[in-house]
This record gives sequence, structure tokens and C-alpha cells, in this order.
Amino acid sequence: YNQVGIFFKKGSNITIKNNSFYGWGTTATPSGIRTDYYRNSPNYIYKIFNCLISNNHFRENRSFTSVFLSYCKNIEFSQNDEISKYGIKVYYSTNISVHKNFKGNYKVYKSENISMYDNILIRSSDGLAGSGEHISIHDNNVYRISAFGDDIEIHDNIFLRQGIEAGGQNISIQNNTLHFSAGYTGNVQGAIQVAGRTTTAEPIFSNSNITIKDNIINAKGDLVFTETVVDGFGCAGVFLQDINGLTMVDNIIRSNGRTAKGCLFTHVANTNIQNNSINVKGNYSVGVNIGIHVRWGNRINYGLTMYDNEIVMEGNGTTAFRFQQRVYANDLYDNKVVLNGGYGQKVVAAKDDVTQSISFSEVIMNNTQGLEAELTEDSELTVIGAPITNASVSEDSKLDLYQSLEVGAVDVYGKPLEYVDIKVLNDGDEFSTPGYGGEEPYPGERGYIGPFVVHDRIFDGCNSAEIFKTNMSAKYEDDISWEQSVLMNIHDTTRYIFQVPDLEQPSIPKGLKATSVEGTQSILIEWEILPRYCLEYHLEYRIEGDWQELASVDHPENKFVHTGLDQDTTVYYRIRAFNGNLFSDWSNMVSAVSGDTTPPSPAIGLNITLIEYNRIGISWNQSTDHDVVKVSIQAREKGTGSIKNETEIDSHQTSVIIGGLEPDHIYEMVVRFIDDANLSSISSVMDARTDFMKGTLMVNVEYEEGSIWEGAASSLRVILTGENYSQPSGKTDQFGTCTFEKLHIPDTITVTVEPPTGFEGTWGKIEGYIKIISEDIHFTENGQTEKMDLVMRYYSGNSGIRSGMISGIVSYPYEGKMKGQNVPFSRVEILHLNGTVYNETMTNGEGYFEFRNLPLSFNCRVIAYPREADGDRYLENSTGILSLSQDNFQLTVGIVLKYNPPEENPEYVKVLAYGPTGKITDNNAEIYIEFSHPIATLNLSGMITIHPSPELLQIGISSDRKRIEIDHSGFEYDTRYNVSVSIMLDFEGVLGLNETFKWSFWTDDNMVDPINGEDGDNDYYWLIPAIILVFIIISVGFYLFKKNTGKNKEDFQE
Repeated sequence: YNQVGIFFKKGSNITIKNNSFYGWGTTATPSGIRTDYYRNSPNYIYKIFNCLISNNHFRENRSFTSVFLSYCKNIEFSQNDEISKYGIKVYYSTNISVHKNFKGNYKVYKSENISMYDNILIRSSDGLAGSGEHISIHDNNVYRISAFGDDIEIHDNIFLRQGIEAGGQNISIQNNTLHFSAGYTGNVQGAIQVAGRTTTAEPIFSNSNITIKDNIINAKGDLVFTETVVDGFGCAGVFLQDINGLTMVDNIIRSNGRTAKGCLFTHVANTNIQNNSINVKGNYSVGVNIGIHVRWGNRINYGLTMYDNEIVMEGNGTTAFRFQQRVYANDLYDNKVVLNGGYGQKVVAAKDDVTQSISFSEVIMNNTQGLEAELTEDSELTVIGAPITNASVSEDSKLDLYQSLEVGAVDVYGKPLEYVDIKVLNDGDEFSTPGYGGEEPYPGERGYIGPFVVHDRIFDGCNSAEIFKTNMSAKYEDDISWEQSVLMNIHDTTRYIFQVPDLEQPSIPKGLKATSVEGTQSILIEWEILPRYCLEYHLEYRIEGDWQELASVDHPENKFVHTGLDQDTTVYYRIRAFNGNLFSDWSNMVSAVSGDTTPPSPAIGLNITLIEYNRIGISWNQSTDHDVVKVSIQAREKGTGSIKNETEIDSHQTSVIIGGLEPDHIYEMVVRFIDDANLSSISSVMDARTDFMKGTLMVNVEYEEGSIWEGAASSLRVILTGENYSQPSGKTDQFGTCTFEKLHIPDTITVTVEPPTGFEGTWGKIEGYIKIISEDIHFTENGQTEKMDLVMRYYSGNSGIRSGMISGIVSYPYEGKMKGQNVPFSRVEILHLNGTVYNETMTNGEGYFEFRNLPLSFNCRVIAYPREADGDRYLENSTGILSLSQDNFQLTVGIVLKYNPPEENPEYVKVLAYGPTGKITDNNAEIYIEFSHPIATLNLSGMITIHPSPELLQIGISSDRKRIEIDHSGFEYDTRYNVSVSIMLDFEGVLGLNETFKWSFWTDDNMVDPINGEDGDNDYYWLIPAIILVFIIISVGFYLFKKNTGKNKEDFQE
């Protein structure tokens, strides 16, 4: 009584995994897992937080609830196998995830943020149900789904027998595949059944905001009639009830069964039904049913828009569109209906206070003649485009039929004619073009006017159908008059065509012209199209002598290309029209000269006349071809072929200068001649390289005042250092000046002046002149001139001049495992601002470093590098610009290495092989699994479970620790074994399994006996090898005993 496997009242971070629950119910419902049911707890006072229920197996006997939870937050059900009658129930909770479960009945009520996905629930008792707010159900293979509330998504699911039941607001049902079978209840059962929140009779107030899109629906089921059934319903592909605001597009709906429905709408408003394919098969079935009889009360249906849908009906007594009870002002148009293979198939039916109009794009009736429409109980329908001749209409009802009509005119060749006047008279309405006194235009290129609606017939229930005649007339008036009329009943959407005979000779084609086709020896002939009385055009040409036939061109083409001509040939042309009976007179002749197709000779005598850093000049010999009109010159980058600059000049010019080029680049200078036919000669090419930009630097050096020498510092070596290694060096002259011209720029240059030989000094150590290293000088423009004045400083031990020092510490960042520790034995460099190394050192064991005897007036940066042992986890870092001076000659800095974080996506171990799998016939087969990385877990106990467990299990591991092997005493016959590998297994170098790894296999009921080689059980197969082994042990023991006995005897005697 009230049995519970696991019961808890409150808690957090709860995990329930890998359990099996078996329940037997008596007078009260037992539960596998249960919390207190706080039925009256106010305002969602949560009792359970962060609960994971995974990889459990629930089995029931009689009434058993697998899980019963309430007032929980953050619940996950995953990978469970649930076979209980009442399933898993959750009440008054938030953040619930149900995914990757196999079998089960999951119900979440009055909750928030529900997510259900990737479940396989395929038995008749299985399903997903949710109510509340923010519900997402997707990618499930499921028996049924129920969802009620706000903000619901049901996407990409596969349904095996039952379907979707949803209610509320903001519902999206998309991309589902349903195989629905209705029960035999006598009630409506829809594969997709949706209700909004409004349940009152009228009006519909709330906005449902529902979308049903891109679903494939297969519904079947027959109705069992009983005395209590007022009207038969059966199954429905889509059943909509109490909805204001819905869009239903691009669905495929197939319903099959007696009284089946493709779509059933009751108490709906402001809905949009578009581009759906609806196929219904079964006697007395309905394609689209709007409104339901009195069973659900007095309800109104209005504001429904339905267009571009196709409804196909099969079976006796079927109806494509049926309107029932208070259907008003819906917009139904451009729908297609096909009635196939049945007797008494109706296009429309209406019952009980219906006022509606409907138009069809097409109605195809491949059925046996019978009743095609039926109206009763104060119904009035206006139908456009349906060929209905047999209708049953009660005295208080009316059926008004209209058809769509186009009228046109063609000539004897079937080509549409313009300027033919047309008039249509129907039921007092007139439609006419100008020739009949009307204002409508003549027929266009299609040759038709319309479509417009004409009255076909009226069924009023009191008299025979009143049939209306339509009078159509056509006439043409020019030099000759023609007119024809016809009176008939238009009973189908149609197009009536008047045949106009040939009345006169064609006119002479106008606008004939001929022009040569550029780059070819062909000529294009063109003319204006005649408006009427023309079937084809005949062309003739003449070069010398008589006229010759060229071509016949069908009307309304108006151009022809004459090919196969010699170049520079004058050709004459003329044209006339033909209407199949008469020719027009010939037109005036025109002429044209065929084109030139021989290109000019290539340019010769190419010569480079100018080389500058951004310009190249080139010349060539003048062309000897008389038809050359211009010269094309291009500068292309050598290697890539890209055009840097190009120009075209008159043919009498023989040289040009191309600018806009890059310094120190090789260009291909390409010269081509072009003639009056726009034909180009073969390219002539000559390579040329632009000069580099040049600059000038004047360096003036003087000795420090008060040193050994004073004034101009002559004969000192001056070295220029820059990015271009071709920069020169030199010596100062008697005035202490050294000038460098034609420097290769752009460049950033540093000047170094060596001290006089024999007088070299070092700050703080050796007395003498100190080497000069200048600041950077930036050259960017051609012709740039710079001047630099430098002083050769002198160091004297007693001069009081200080030397500089920079010291500091290098540390790791706080990111990473070193957590801000000092870096011992790392390389530290001091750099000039141009990036060259001035000096380097290493940090000591505590991470400290120092540079001594540095020159003052010295600008530099200090950079520190990580140790090799740090790998790529840390990167170098540097200080900003440091300056030493007399007042600031000692600096202390701290450098923190940069941290290079590891990749965010860790690598998981991979399973390479496992077995056995499927059906096996060897009851001693080894169980094994192989991984991509070595196993780090030492104790494998509990890491692998086998159910049911074979006897005498022995778990072993390979030498490389990548393969687990399990021996046993043998499998049972005709048994299924399930193997699970725990996610707690650890591996070297990678993360472990991201989920429990499972597989299964089963044994045959005729496995081969390993001893006898025969089918069946043999419990004594082990006796033969056991007897042999005992014999060997006894023999060896006896031998050792005899040998040992002899030795002991000798020892005793001694």
C-alpha cells in the first residue's frame, strides 16, 4: 500500500542513475520515485532543485507510476526505459528536460520551460504531455503528444499511430510526420487537433497566434455509428476549434476512412489556409468541413481565408467543401477540386444558416454522375467556376452559379489577333471594346479579353434551375468588314475563340535595315513586325547579277543573320510579307558591307625610353597596315599578369609614357595595334623595371667639448642600418661630414658612428670615446633629404658621468597553473627602438635580472621570453619605451608573460571496437571493448556491468591498457545480454566518455557444444582436459618425490 522505491521531500543536486524499479500495485498507486505532492503550496515554492534521473529501468505490474514529482526546479529525464501504466508525472515545476528516453509516458502539468526531444516512445501507452508556458517538443519518435498553454513549439517529430493535441496561444506545429489511426468512439479525432483558449459560443475574443506548416499527415479510421451520433465525423487530418488567428500553409494531408475529413474547422475566425494538399478517400468523407452541427452548441465561423489549396476526393457520397451552422463572410478562392471514382460526389454542401461565396481555379469531375451540390436549412451559396448541373436545394435555400469566361480572336493560322472588337452580354451586364461603343481595350498579344464572371444558373429550391444565356460578338472593320455572333450557356470556366478569315493582302514590311556584325564577315538584317495578316517574311539578296532567295522567317520574328560572306563585300537586300495566300509587294532595297576578320600585324621595334621610380616610357615602329586606327598599351605586373595601368592612343603616335607604377617593380609593357573592325594584333611585350625611390642623408659628427679632441670628428666610420640591406657605409671628411646619396627608400635608418681606433671606451668601465647609435630616421618620399648632427661622447673614470642600469623581475600571469609565480632562468633582451638587440641576459633562480653600464640618453625596450619547459602555454611580453638620463639612470621594471589559453573544446576518448554484437552461436565468446587512449583507472570493478551476468567473470586489460577483455564460464542459451561501460572510467590525455556506452547481443537456442560439436547442453565437456591435467600433475609429482627421497638418504648417511 503506497509503495515507493525512492521518496524525498526536499533537496538539491540529486542524481538517480542506473537503477531498476519493479512495482506491484494494490489499492493505492505505487511509485518508483516520488516527492511530496504539495497540492496547495502557494506561488511555486520549489522543494527540489537540480534533479537528474537517467539510465533507469521502470517496469510495472498492475498500476504503477514510475516517477511522481511536484514543485521541482531544473529536472532532467534522460535515457530511461519506462514501461509503466501511469508513466512519469511532474506537477508545478520549472525547467524540465525530457530527452533520449526509450519507451515511456511522460506528463508534465502546470509547469514552465519544458523541453522534450530525441525520445523514442513507440508503444500504444507511450507519449509526451505538457501544460504550462514555454514548451518545446521536437525530434521525437513518439506515439502521441499533448501540449496545452502558451508559447508551444512542436517540430520535427515522427508519430507512429496517434497524433498531436494542442491548445492555448502562440503555438507552432511544423515539419512533423504523422501516421494517425482514429479510435471507434463516434467523436472527431484529428491527427493534429488544436483549440484556442476561447470556448464561448460567440464572439471569439482572444488572439490564438497558431502556425501549422510543412507537416505530412496520414490519418485513417472509420466511424462506428450509434443511435447517439447526431452527425458522423470519423478521423480528421486537421481539427481546429475555438481559434482566432491561425496560419496553415504547405501541409500534405491524407485522410482515409468512412466519414473521414481532410480539415475540420469549428468556431474559427481570422485564419489563413494556403497551399495545402488535401487528399481524402472513403465513402461519405469531406475534404474541408467548416462548422459543426449542434453537438457543440451555437457557434459562428467567419473571417477564414482559404486559397491555392488542392482537394482530391475518392469514394461514394463525398463532399469537397461542406459548410455547417452559422458560416459567414469567409474568403475562399482559387482552390482546385478533383472528384475521382465515385457516385454522388458533391462539390459543395451547406446546412443551417450559411451565407457564403466560393470560387475555384479548377474543378475536375472524373466521377459517376450524381448529386453535385446540396443546400438545406436557410443556406445561400454563390459558387464561381464549378460545372454543377444536378443540385438539391431546399425551399429556404439558394445556390447561385457563375463561371469565368475569356473571349478572343485568332487568324486562320491560330495566331492571336489584335484590333478585333468583342462584346459580351449576360444577365443584363455588357462588356465591350471600342468598336462596339465600349471603353475596354482591344485584346492584347494573348488575343483575349477577360476573364470576367458570367451568370450560369440559379437553384432556388422552388422551381427548376434558371439557366442564363451569354451572347458573344466579334467584328473587324478596316478596308473590309467582318462580324460574327454566338448565343450559348456558359457552364464551365472556359475560353471562347472566334476564327477570323484572311481578309486582305499583307502590308509591305517597313524599317528594313542591314548592318555588319562586328568582328565577323556576317550581316544582320532587321525589320518592323506587321500587326496583322502575316504568316511569314521572305528575304532576297543580290551581290552581282540577279536577286537570289535568302530565307523565310516566321512571324513575329523580325531579324536574320546572313553568314558565309567574303570580307569587305557589298550585299543588297529586300523583303516581303506572306499570309499563306497572298504576298505583299517588295520593300525598298538596303545594303551593307561585310566585316573584316584579319587582325593587324604585331608591333615591332619596341624600345624602353624612360625609367623612373613611378613611370616607364616605351616606343615602337609605326604600323604598316592601312586600317589600324589606335594603339593599346598596358603595364602588367610581371608574374601575376594584373594590369597596373593602360591607355589607348591614335595610330600615328609611336611612343607613350605610362605612369602610376610602383617603385622597384618589373612590368611587362604590352603594345597592340587595333583596326577599324576592332580586331587586335598579337601582343608585343618588353620587360622593364621601375627605379627605386632615392633619398639623401647628411651626417655631421663632432667630438664632445672638453674631451681629448674637440671640433669636427674626421675619418670616423659611419654605418647605416635599415630594412634594405643595400644601404651604404662611409667615413667622415675633414669637416666631420659624411653624405649618403641615392639611398634605397622607403626605409627606416639608424646611424652608427664608430669611435677612433685605439680610443674606444665603455661607459662605467673603459675610458674612451663611446660608439654613437642614433635615433631612427624615416624616409618615405622620393628625393627626401635629411641632416643629422651627432656628438661623440667621451667617458673618463673621474669625470663624474654616470652609467645607466635597468633591473626587474619576470613573472607568470595569474591565468594558468603557475598563478603569478616568478619565472626562473628565462631569457631577457634589451632592444633598440628599431628592434635590434643591444644586450641579453637570464633571470636568476628567483626570476630577477639586471643590465649594468648602459649609456645615458638611451631609449630602449626590455622583452622577456618564457622557458622552453612552458611550451606554448605562455608567450613573450615587453615593456614600453624606457629612457635613461643623468637624472634618471636607474630603472626597475616588472614584466608579466602573456597567457595562451588551451582550446575550449576538450577531446573525448573514442570507442574503436567492441563485441560481441548481434546473434552469436559461440557460448564462450569473449566480451571486449577497445579505446583510442590508455585507461587510467586502476580498479575496473564496477566500471563494466553485464545483465544478466554470466558466472565466473574475469576482467583483464591489454598491455597497452587500451583494451578490456572479459572471460566467463559460458553464456545461457536463447538469452539477451546488455553491456554497459561507465562514464566514470578515466583515460590518459583525454576526457572520458561523455555518456554511458551500451550495446547488446543475444545467444542462439542452437549453439554448438564446444566438446561434442553437437547442438544441446553438455555439462561434462570439461572432463577430458581435466583428467589429462591431473595425470600430468601426478606424474611430475611422483618424479620429484623419488628424486628428492634419494638425495635426502645420501645427506643422512653423510
